[in-house]
Amino acid sequence: MEVIAYDRAWYERYDRGSDIDEAKKHLEYAAALDLVRDLPHCGASLDVGTATGRYVLAFHRFGYLAHGIDVSAEAIEIARNNLANYGINGSRVRQMDAQDMNFPDAAFGLVSCMMGTLAHITRPDRALAEIRRVLAPGGVVLLSNWQPRSMEVDFLTVNTDAHNSYLSERSFDLEGIVRLVTEAGLVLERHAYAVLLPTAAIRRLIDCCAGEPAGPLERLALLEAQLRGFFPRLRGQILILLARKPC
Repeated sequence: MEVIAYDRAWYERYDRGSDIDEAKKHLEYAAALDLVRDLPHCGASLDVGTATGRYVLAFHRFGYLAHGIDVSAEAIEIARNNLANYGINGSRVRQMDAQDMNFPDAAFGLVSCMMGTLAHITRPDRALAEIRRVLAPGGVVLLSNWQPRSMEVDFLTVNTDAHNSYLSERSFDLEGIVRLVTEAGLVLERHAYAVLLPTAAIRRLIDCCAGEPAGPLERLALLEAQLRGFFPRLRGQILILLARKPC
């Protein structure tokens, strides 16, 4: 199946996200943060498929020397503009193919590959091999993947039907992604699901929080954390894994 394209207009709409899209992005981020919260500081980080630089900014705020790559020149231009708004040098994000990265071995302590990026790579096995190569021994990788067979998944509102059909075909379930990670020589440590509620319920909760100081995103993230605690087998629209490169 040919890799689907995303144009500049898509990245601009993604960057400004609808309320629902911003909620899903935040819920993915909150669940990922829970997975890495207790890890020692890893120094340099790399976000693969960074799009508009969201995770570069996030890990920069946590004190990492954060970098990002994306195959799209349009995405990199928008990401550099976003970084500039926070005084971060635009050279931190570069146009690059995840299957053939121009970084030295063991350059990063943390690599992220989020929002289903792996499904957009022609050879995800090659990308994971490259991620393992650029990870320092003992370093970790965060991977997220849409789950088309969850109770309800409708991806992002910014997507076209063609994008969603592509993601439905190319996304990995838990068993598939664990197999890829293991074959790449990485060791799965833990995983979590995000976007546990149907989209209609998320929309209703956003409406209920309108105008309140705390806002809906943190409340939604807190609710999801509680749901994961009460119902550990509950699966959601997004799967997030943490794996480690052996020392």
